[in-house]
Amino acid sequence: MTSGNKSSSANDIIGMEVNMISHRIYFFHTFEQQPVCLINVPAILKVGVTYGSTNDTQYKVVAVYKLKKPLADPAKSPTIKAWDS
Repeated sequence: MTSGNKSSSANDIIGMEVNMISHRIYFFHTFEQQPVCLINVPAILKVGVTYGSTNDTQYKVVAVYKLKKPLADPAKSPTIKAWDS
C-alpha cells in the first residue's frame, strides 16, 4: 500500500476505491479507510499488484464493481500524495 498506511501481511483484506470524478484513490485495510490517499489519478488507469520478491505470495481478487456512490470519506484520508506516473 501507500507509505503512511497500515502495512499488510498474510490473509489481510486490502481494498481500494478509485473515484474518477475527483481522480483520487482511497485505500482500505480490513474494511478500515486508511489515512493516505492519492490524487491526480489519470483518466485512463491500469491496475496491477506487486508484492515482495518471493514466489510464494498469492493474491485473490474477491470483487471488482462499480459503486453507485462513493464509500470513502475524504476526511478520513487527510494525508494526500500526488499520483506519480
